[in-house]
Formats: sequence, C-alpha cells, structure tokens
Amino acid sequence: MTVDLIGADASKLAELIRSGEVSSVEVVQAYLDRIEATNPRMNAVVTRIDGALEAARAADEDLAAGGTAGPLHDVPNRLDPARVRRGFRSCV
Repeated sequence: MTVDLIGADASKLAELIRSGEVSSVEVVQAYLDRIEATNPRMNAVVTRIDGALEAARAADEDLAAGGTAGPLHDVPNRLDPARVRRGFRSCV
C-alpha cells in the first residue's frame, strides 16, 4: 500500500506511525523533502530546525522498545508560526 504522507492528516499519520506501517523517520523525511522541493518558490519555511530526523529516530526507537505513543506521536508540525522565539528568524 502506498500512503500519501504529505496529504494525510495528523491523526492518520499518528495512526500509521503507531501501527508501524510507516516510521517517524519516513514521515519527517517526506516533509523535509517537500519543504526542499517547494520552499524556494513559496518561502513558507523561514527557519528549519535542525535535529528533526534525530528526534524522529529517537521516537521510532522508543516505540520499538515498547514505549507508548501519544495521540500525535512524532507527527511533524509547524505549530505556532507567528510566535517569535529567541534565536530563530521570523517573518512576523
């Protein structure tokens, strides 16, 4: 089964990760690839936070070791885009 990771909503992504159909790393990589492909013309992502793949690997390892997954376990997000944070560029 081929899954459209970019088109899936957050709850579907979390379900796919929890079931093991896809890994957190696969989902994060799909989003990073999409950002790389579309951001030059859209300029929607001003600052990319390093460590996303490492965090996804850690989440996958936690699940593999029997850890529990919350409702949005390692689902990529761009929450709170308007909040200015020290050390991050912002378009606000």
